[in-house]
Formats: sequence, structure tokens, C-alpha cells
Amino acid sequence: QYSHFGDAYVNYPQDMVYFSDGHEYRFDISGGVSIPALNSGLVIKKGYNDSLGNYVIVSHGCGLATWYSHLSTVDVAVGEYVVKGQMVGKTGVTGLSSIENVMIYVTIGDAFMNPQYLCGKQFD
Repeated sequence: QYSHFGDAYVNYPQDMVYFSDGHEYRFDISGGVSIPALNSGLVIKKGYNDSLGNYVIVSHGCGLATWYSHLSTVDVAVGEYVVKGQMVGKTGVTGLSSIENVMIYVTIGDAFMNPQYLCGKQFD
């Protein structure tokens, strides 16, 4: 489900708040479903934020990163290299979330982009 919320989210590494302009996918899933990394990369940040809840950011190189938020658990560590399909956490209700889900964001540098542009693309 593509979302058009445009809520404020934390920027890394400066921890500044800015807007995603609704560039995220929200998957409403119940039962603590494990969430796989969409592509291989380095875990560059994880933590808790009032908006994102528990989150993980994976850098894929060339400025491309994927964010996974509202997680109930985080199963990776900062500095860990994850492979495509490796579990990064489980769906949850943390941060600004009223139902169990995961929200996935894609950034290029400091700019959020519509994840739809990457659907079906291979980056390995």
C-alpha cells in the first residue's frame, strides 16, 4: 500500500527532522512477521524515533538506502553487512503507528524517493 502521509522523519547522520512527502510503502501485517532486507548492504543506523518507532537503515552504496520502520524487534546491528532476504526485524506498532505494520522508505543521499521506481529492479 503506497502511503501519502508526508509525516516528519529523522535524517541520518545529523538527526535532523524533515519530510518524506509520502514516499513510502506501508504493509499492514499482523503476527510479528519477519521483514527481509530488500537488497544487500551495510546497516548504518538503527534506533527509536517518536515518528518511526524502532527502525533500521541499510545502505546499498552509491547513496541508495532503504529504511524499515515501526518494527517490534530489530534483528541486526549497526556495522553488520546484511544480504538480500536476511531478516532485519519484525512488524510492529511503534512510533506513530496505530496498527501493526512496516513502513519502507528509499533515500538517495538526503532525498526521499518513491519506492515504486525501484520495484522489479535488480541492484546486486
